[in-house]
Amino acid sequence: MPDENDAFIDDENIDTYNAKINGFYGELGSDDANQVVFLQTALTPAELDMISLIGDIPGSRKWSVRDLFQRDVDVKRVEDGLIPYFKDESKVKFFNPITLTMLMMDGNEIIRDLPPMTIRPNVQDGNSDRRYDIVEAKDFFRFKIPLNRSGVPSYYQSSLEWNSRKVKIVAIDGQHRLTALKLYKEDNPRQDFQNWSIPAVLFSVKQGATTNTSLLDIIRSIFVYINTEAKTPSRARQILLSDESINCICTQEILEYSHQNDVSDEIDNQKMPLLFYDWRGEQKGSNDVPAPAAVKNIVEIHDWLKFYILGEDFEPEQQAALDIDAADELAEIFYDNKISHEAVKSIRERFNTDARDGLMYLLQNFTPYQNYINFLRGLEDELDSPSHRYAFDNLKFGTVGSSRTMNDSIAEAQKEILDRIRAYKLNTTNMPELLMLDIGMRAVIFAYSRLRPFYTEIQNDEVSWSDYSPWFTEALNLAYEDGWLKDRLEPLIEHISYDNNKNTINYQLDKVDSALGAFLVILLSRYATKDNQDLIGNWQQLYDMYEPDIRSRLTTGYRKDQRINLRDDYPDRGQPFVNAVNAAADNDVEEHFKRLNRYLLNV
Repeated sequence: MPDENDAFIDDENIDTYNAKINGFYGELGSDDANQVVFLQTALTPAELDMISLIGDIPGSRKWSVRDLFQRDVDVKRVEDGLIPYFKDESKVKFFNPITLTMLMMDGNEIIRDLPPMTIRPNVQDGNSDRRYDIVEAKDFFRFKIPLNRSGVPSYYQSSLEWNSRKVKIVAIDGQHRLTALKLYKEDNPRQDFQNWSIPAVLFSVKQGATTNTSLLDIIRSIFVYINTEAKTPSRARQILLSDESINCICTQEILEYSHQNDVSDEIDNQKMPLLFYDWRGEQKGSNDVPAPAAVKNIVEIHDWLKFYILGEDFEPEQQAALDIDAADELAEIFYDNKISHEAVKSIRERFNTDARDGLMYLLQNFTPYQNYINFLRGLEDELDSPSHRYAFDNLKFGTVGSSRTMNDSIAEAQKEILDRIRAYKLNTTNMPELLMLDIGMRAVIFAYSRLRPFYTEIQNDEVSWSDYSPWFTEALNLAYEDGWLKDRLEPLIEHISYDNNKNTINYQLDKVDSALGAFLVILLSRYATKDNQDLIGNWQQLYDMYEPDIRSRLTTGYRKDQRINLRDDYPDRGQPFVNAVNAAADNDVEEHFKRLNRYLLNV
């Protein structure tokens, strides 16, 4: 610690810190943990220009999806609600403070590490006799807390100074209010607007003595807490932002796989486009707004992991699926039932090493999805005017820049893109109905997860997800070519995935495993082993394992049919009616299995 008589504020920082706001300084937390340092203030309309929306920062679309913690701005909410509120002279104006944070930048890239902050007490201003306590991330920003003559901090007279060339001030809560205020300012509002004091809080994080966490991880957790207290984020947003659930972390990595490819200078056209997923969790009011180009919602992808591939968070099945044995350093997570910030990166790496690549192989090489990928890539290459490129970026990454840059040509280009995408998806030759419904891919993913042990057995060796996926995908594509999953009214899945009124049944996540999922286990394993008679015994064991589940579903369905068919014959109902229904249904089930077995023997 410098001697107080020798401690001065460096004059060289006068040019470094070229932006400044005054306010009330405060701290939250302890020195041992990560501590928030903040300035509570009121901004003038002119000072709004110092604040950015993440979408306005050059290069932000290339950031990791986990770093895009802001929701897309709902332009309609801004233009139809907030701006008229500001304009209405009869309305009393007030709103909660906008929560702002400081992102340290290296060019257009975020510096993810927590800023190394120094605390210098009782520092003398070289240009006066004033003394300050200084909290500083050198070359980026500093808080100055003046001391009175007795050496007591005058927190209410503090200031925050920053280097605008290296620091971006962004909103993590209140981006709709901020957008509305910025747009209102551009529209030449009434003169009294210039006198408004806009409540705001600016904060950063000082690393504790016992922690090692990235700045953005902490900002995301603060964002989630703030928005949970005010308005619960959509489930998609919670999945995207959570670092406390293994399944959420792994789902983020599936998105990141596509995102990193789509922002690359050399895109691999065989990889899954980000457009495949509805991942931003857009809402209007309390209602979800589906992404029109998407095939699967990110919530559905998360549930595939949770229910079928990995299992529940911190359960033994999840540990096994990620190939984490008792000696692995990650095993501690499963003993403690919680993830430290330090372990998050290791979980991502472990999932990406094998399980993610295996799943992505399946999705990218399953015939209808592979065709959709080729369609999207071809469409993007074909429609390459500036308006179309901007529109594609907007569909992939969310709002790009200010909403007012969405001019007529871009809006028309986006409509053209969406019309062609919708037409492709509505053509059942391209996207069969059973696959567009949740039930189809839930059954596929269930079968994918359950046939890995079978493949391990016939290989007589442990196999990775990546080694296993080509075998499964080949069998799936053979079945698809023969018509499976193309026609939801396939007679052999009556009462398994649809009833006698052609309504979809047994599609819930916890029912697929004993219905269409079990059926596909038997069917796809038969396709995979049909050319190797030495494996017929292995397949028969698998058949015997899943046959009771299928039989139970068929029995339930056919009994419902026979209750309707026989009710006129047994007007008094009673036990004779029950016996007749059960006998007729049992006969239907046996006939159904005869048809199924004939098909399986001739695969």
